[in-house]
Amino acid sequence: MSTFAEAPLPLQPRSISNYNALRVSCWLIALVLGAAQAWASRFTMNPDGVSYLDIGDAYWRGDWHNAINAYWSPLYSWILGFFLKLFKPSPYWEYPLTHLVNFFGYVFALVCFEFFLVYFTRDLQSRDRGLMRNEEAIPGYCWWLLGYSFFLSTSLLMIGLTLVTPDMYVAGFVYLASALVLKIRSGAGPRISMALGAVLGLAYLSKTIMLPIGVVLFLAAFYRNPSRNALKNATIAGVLFIGVASPFIASLSRAERHLTFGEVGPIAYEEFVNGEEQFIPPEAGVLHPVRKLSETPTIHEFASPISGTYPIWYDPAYWHAGLKPYWDAGQQWHNAIRPALDLYFRVLTTIQLNFVVPFLALLLIATNPLGCCKRIFQYWSLLVPSVTAIVLYSLVYVESRYLGPFVLVLWMAGFSGLRFPNSVSMKKFLAFACAAIAATSVLFIGNFVVQETIVGWTMAPAYSQAAQVLRQLGVKPGDRIAVFAIEPWGEGGSFVARLSRARIVAQCRVAGDWTGGVEGFARITSALRKEGTKLILIDKDPPANSTWVRLAQTRYYAYRLLP
Repeated sequence: MSTFAEAPLPLQPRSISNYNALRVSCWLIALVLGAAQAWASRFTMNPDGVSYLDIGDAYWRGDWHNAINAYWSPLYSWILGFFLKLFKPSPYWEYPLTHLVNFFGYVFALVCFEFFLVYFTRDLQSRDRGLMRNEEAIPGYCWWLLGYSFFLSTSLLMIGLTLVTPDMYVAGFVYLASALVLKIRSGAGPRISMALGAVLGLAYLSKTIMLPIGVVLFLAAFYRNPSRNALKNATIAGVLFIGVASPFIASLSRAERHLTFGEVGPIAYEEFVNGEEQFIPPEAGVLHPVRKLSETPTIHEFASPISGTYPIWYDPAYWHAGLKPYWDAGQQWHNAIRPALDLYFRVLTTIQLNFVVPFLALLLIATNPLGCCKRIFQYWSLLVPSVTAIVLYSLVYVESRYLGPFVLVLWMAGFSGLRFPNSVSMKKFLAFACAAIAATSVLFIGNFVVQETIVGWTMAPAYSQAAQVLRQLGVKPGDRIAVFAIEPWGEGGSFVARLSRARIVAQCRVAGDWTGGVEGFARITSALRKEGTKLILIDKDPPANSTWVRLAQTRYYAYRLLP
């Protein structure tokens, strides 16, 4: 059994071929589990996904005025819009096609991770050439077990393929950038620097926060770089980074009439830290308040000037314009930092527990635990960007899916610093420990995915069924409808409206009896007719004092507003 300390740099073809069977097994397991999770969620949707789909349509039909958006990053919308334009799916197949695109993002992240893992292990070999004879590092083949265990956990449990978001593509760019940083710090030339600049630019186009994180990755690659041409390579990377990112920044700044690289940060701070309403902010201080059609029940109208299936969530920057985030120490702690710390603790003690316990146990039996920690920080060029991302998220709002690639990089760096007494028994123990980590990861993730698959097996395409009936009732693309539901932005109506290509222009977040009798219902319908609304959609049992049409065998009902 050979170690990285015994293998020269670069990897010899023979040493690679020795791991081919293990690598192929890891790929197959990753692909099967990812495909199963994507299939299980094929008929699901989320509010962010509706907006990304709408923006993708706008880009590919050339509607630049409505496509340029300061809240949603463009790259994921471009990809979704391309596949929708190419295949032109029916309402039944649109959401499954969207989840197929998600699976492609997972495969992209898998390929990028393989690229990162190869160069990470090569870098370890280079560092371990000076390993003392009485010390043992984690064996080479074990890194494939560990690496893919980290990948499966962060990709399928933390990020997941259920939600229609760009996070899997972001993960792929993080892995690519991390590998390129390692190559640049080992003395790579201008081509790798060009690649890093392009990757960082694309990462920004996939998610706004990747611009500041990309700057940190850029600095990590070139700060005190030992290469003689470091300054020239940094200039090349910087030019490519700016060249890819600046056209969209210029378009956003022109649309928003001030310099900006995205408004999602300030808006998220207003909502999650300052406590402003997420969908319909209060009228005080807002430049574009949402109009009220009725006080009892409260009905809001937002037919213009924003397009999209659900205009409120299509362009939050427009509806939040005029509000400014402000600092409050109490809000910062209670609404952002403490929830983030709670999330980090839950992640480490649940879905990452099979990594935490072995790592701490191996650290305790290491030859020099303090020295191991020092060796971990030799990978500061990977640690600093990942920690920066985690800290930035904790200051505003964080979900586990945001953290996946950065947690993986931290685990890779953490295990790389471990050193043990050099003996046959220790080599066997390390092999057993890594195999146990891989086995528990596959079992835990596999059980999770199987449970999702069982649920997905019986899942009905309720949204497409309801949308098809809406079309039979005469709803055409662009027609205005109202939604009366607790969550009109989600499964209460937006997911159905997207498939019928209707526009939600009014909403009432109903609770209990909202009709107000025959006269009250007539007043509501009259107000909606004046706004050009063609139909009312609800997701619960309809009132008894009017004629409603059930949309197939779903929970949705519609009331036609005849002129």
